[in-house]
Amino acid sequence: MPLALQQLMGLGSTYVDPLSVVVWESADPGLPWLPPRLLSVQGLPQERLLRASRLDMARLAAADLWLRGVTLRRLSHGDALAAPMDDARVVLSRIRDGAGHGLMFIEIIDRAGLSDVPLLRDPASLQRAVRRLGDAPLWCFLYAASASIEALAERALTERLALCPVARQVLELYHREAAPHLGALRCHAEEALAAVGRWRRPLVARRLSAAVGRFLASAFFPTPQGLAWVGVDDPEGVARASRRDPARWSLARSCAVTARTDLERLGVRLDLRRADNAG
Repeated sequence: MPLALQQLMGLGSTYVDPLSVVVWESADPGLPWLPPRLLSVQGLPQERLLRASRLDMARLAAADLWLRGVTLRRLSHGDALAAPMDDARVVLSRIRDGAGHGLMFIEIIDRAGLSDVPLLRDPASLQRAVRRLGDAPLWCFLYAASASIEALAERALTERLALCPVARQVLELYHREAAPHLGALRCHAEEALAAVGRWRRPLVARRLSAAVGRFLASAFFPTPQGLAWVGVDDPEGVARASRRDPARWSLARSCAVTARTDLERLGVRLDLRRADNAG
């Protein structure tokens, strides 16, 4: 059994459906869904700031939902379910857990009122970039991108601020499940890199850095359609200004620090200095 699957043995034996746990009726548009200092647009009037917090919470959910889709496709690829029973059991547990949290994220997007609003910037281009990645850079990408989103969620939970109860509950459930999920992705990345010679790792790093930069550009910054929903003037212009905001890029890069450190220990240097030109 691969190490990544060994790490997960027993973790999925007791499953709790997130949809059945969250008190969805506690969704409150009168409270922030993410802390104001973490929002992608600043300086808005209070009513629009609250809408912006719902937009950014929904985009966090959409980003992780997109990543889970890529992960689940990779986990179920080939003959994974024809593997030995213990391996197949763990793969199916990960698929079940990923699907459950994915459905939770779809529900929070719907409760935020954003199910019909494009939340991620240029997801088709991001998808094409990821499809071009080989096995090792793909697992490294999934780990780095997922860790970046989880770091944002963790920062939201550590703020001493009254958040919308349903948003806080979703963030807490997500954060609780993140450790085994990220641990598995990290193990997959390590095992895939073991098959890559040291001389090829700089090439892996270049492909990985470009893909992670494109993901951050998509996941940490608002779309014009989202800003129009918030009610800002000139949503196209504000979206462009947000993508050039050094403070926002500093936040995005800082959320990738743990993954960057872990990958560097594996011989892959994640370089996000040009991430603001991605996409």
